[in-house]
Formats: sequence, C-alpha cells, structure tokens
Amino acid sequence: QMKAFFISASVSILTLISLTAVAVAQSDVPDGGVPQANDGINDALVVGNRCYVAGAFTNFGGVPRTGLAAFDIITGQVDMAWNPSPGGPTTFGTPLILGLESDGTWLYFTGDFTTVNGSVTRNRLAAVELANGSNTGLVEPTWDPNLDFFGVDLAKDGSKLYVLGGFSSVNGSTPRHGLAAFNLADGVDTGVADVWDPNLTSSGIFGVNAIEISGGVIYIGGFFNAANGTPRNGLVALEPANGSNTGAADPNWDPDITWPGGTFSGFASINELEVSGSLLCVGGQFDTVNGSVTRDNLAAFDLAGGVATGEVDAAWDPDVGDPALGDFASALTITNSQVFVGGSFSQAGGSTRNNAAAFNLPDGGSAAALQSWDPNVMIGGGIIFGPGIGVLTPSGASGLWMGGTFTQIGGIPITHFAGFSSTVPVELSVFAHD
Repeated sequence: QMKAFFISASVSILTLISLTAVAVAQSDVPDGGVPQANDGINDALVVGNRCYVAGAFTNFGGVPRTGLAAFDIITGQVDMAWNPSPGGPTTFGTPLILGLESDGTWLYFTGDFTTVNGSVTRNRLAAVELANGSNTGLVEPTWDPNLDFFGVDLAKDGSKLYVLGGFSSVNGSTPRHGLAAFNLADGVDTGVADVWDPNLTSSGIFGVNAIEISGGVIYIGGFFNAANGTPRNGLVALEPANGSNTGAADPNWDPDITWPGGTFSGFASINELEVSGSLLCVGGQFDTVNGSVTRDNLAAFDLAGGVATGEVDAAWDPDVGDPALGDFASALTITNSQVFVGGSFSQAGGSTRNNAAAFNLPDGGSAAALQSWDPNVMIGGGIIFGPGIGVLTPSGASGLWMGGTFTQIGGIPITHFAGFSSTVPVELSVFAHD
C-alpha cells in the first residue's frame, strides 16, 4: 500500500495501521502512552520487536531524531542507540523520510536526503542495519541506487525492491521516470537498476504515489497518463521485474480514473492502493472512473488478469468527500473486516466524518455502508506537509495506528501519531506493512 505523499493543491499525510482480519469493534478513542512527534509521520513498519516511523519530524517520543526513529513495540520506548541520522542538503530544506521497507536484514528508506550516518553519501534511498538496542543504524556499504530526486514509497517482492517517487534517473544517469526496481542489498550488490522500466509519462503534472503487489501483478498509482506508450490514467497494472521483463502494462486492464473538472486539467491523483479479496481499493482525488461512472475519491475495481478490464464495483460507492472542494483520500488499510480511509475530507457515506472513516469491505454486490468508527481527527499544518492524514496500516494485535499532521483526535491533543485498540485492550499495536 502507498504511503501517500503527493503534489496536490494541498499535501496530506495520514497513516492508519491495523491488526487482524477478525470482525471486532474498533475503538475511536486514542490510546494513551503512544509516542508523539513534532511534525508529520508518513510511514511506519514493524520488524521484530521494533516499530520504525518515518516523516518530517525532528523529535520523536521526546528524543531528537531527524525523520526516522525506532521504538520498542511493547514498552513504547524509543531505541536510544539507533539513529541513522539522514541529512541534507535537500530539496525541501530539511530531511524528509517518506517510505520504509525491510527484508529482515536491512531497513530500506526513501524520501528527500543526501547523507546518512552524518557524512556517508546516499541520495534519497538507503539501507541501514536494523535496531536491536545496540545497533546504531550503520549504512549498508555497497548498495547505493542514487536517485536524482525524492522517493515516495518502497515495496519488496521476492528479491526485488521497487521504489517510486518524483525522480527521473537512478544510478547517476540511468533514466527511470518515477519508478524503478533493484536487487535487495546483500553486501555485494551495488544497487544497479533492473532492466524493468515501465516508462510512466504525463502530458501535465507527474508523480508516482502508490504501489500494491498481488498475484504477480504490480499495481501503480499516481499522476500520469501513459505507461510504455499505452494510455493509462493514473493507475496501471504491470508485469513484475525479474531481470528480463521490461515492465509491460496489462493490455486489457484500465480503470480509467479521471477528474474532468479538477485542478490539474482532468488529471486524477491516485494516492493509495489496497487489495481486498478479488478487488483493488483505490483512494485519491477523482470523481470519474471507467470513463463515465461517478466515484468520489474512493472506489473498488476487479483485479487484473486474463480479460479483466478494471471494472468498478457497481454497488460499492463510499462517497468520500468532494474533490471539487479540495477533498481527497490519502491513506487506506483493511483490517477487522473493514476498509479504513484517511485524508482530508469532512463527510463520508453521506454523514459527517472529519478526515477518517471506515466502511464494509467491497465484495462485488454489497452497497458501501459507513461504519460507526469516528475518531474526529483535526488536522493542522506541519513544517513540511500541509494538513492531513498520511498513512493507515494494520498493527499486530487487534488495533490501528494513525500517523499524519493532525493535532487533535476526539478533542484530545494528539500530535502526529496515535494508536486505537479494538475492544480487546492492548498495550501497543504493532504495525504491519505490505
């Protein structure tokens, strides 16, 4: 799923993290004792007994940390030894970490930074040792993909790591337009790009925001209107990287998502993707799918494969905000048999919902039903980010994490990071990542 950083009329960051797929009631009252940050959080990932968080902050849990921190998932204590210390100079003026991934040996992170460990050059994508209470976050010494502009998100599939963002070249001079694949770090590989190159292009605004991998298909969302010359509006299904595949688009699958009256001359912004059974849930800023079907900012489509065309679920219409008012969805997660959505909006499913809501799962026949979960999130501007919710993701034991640029939840002052238990109390929820 995509950690939604995207260029839009406003930039919104929301993260929700959930746990099991069992249908349990989800509390909308934030848990106590969860570490706070002084600026936006855009991604979170659990590996072992550590949760890693990424964003624009310079302080997390009361400890100085620049954009990247780790804490113990049981105690909530920040790991005092681990501090990769990403640094500048940067495009945005301060280091900004947007996406995380791990292979169980290394933590990979991307965003806007040019150094790690104080003085080691790594341009916008790096691998560092995992936290364990004594590791300091030393960089992997040989692996250096070298992006020329910021990365947004990462996803691992087998031995490959996919990175997406706003870059136009990797490895110093190899053309890759917002999307590239690399072998995982192994102490020998230097981070040379795979031949896989979908060549995403745009006749206007450009950005690659979201990735979801399912059934051997790489789903990519963002601001673009072609892949390898094949017309695709903001969403495409691609063959995977394997050392020889070039990144061809599925010739039949085309949900055709647009925003004809929008800010960007018809371009939709696809910000988040999440698979639910045989359907792909898509969040962003749009009002039209399949050429003429109305859907505001959230929709579900059949998965790619065979003769599937990307047909929208005709019954499931959540109606999240109004793109004409600047509303959008920027975070999705599926947990507890519900679809949780976050972003910047004041209504969902015909009722008041401030920036976060939940719906029943789409199944190809059931209408969208707004769930009772209503945390009432109040968002405020961050140093880097505009107001919003950046990531929603499952945690580990029947709970939900949320990260973003919010300052209040249900009337309670909460800065940028929060946890929600289910009806079964837990000390801390545990992030999951896909």
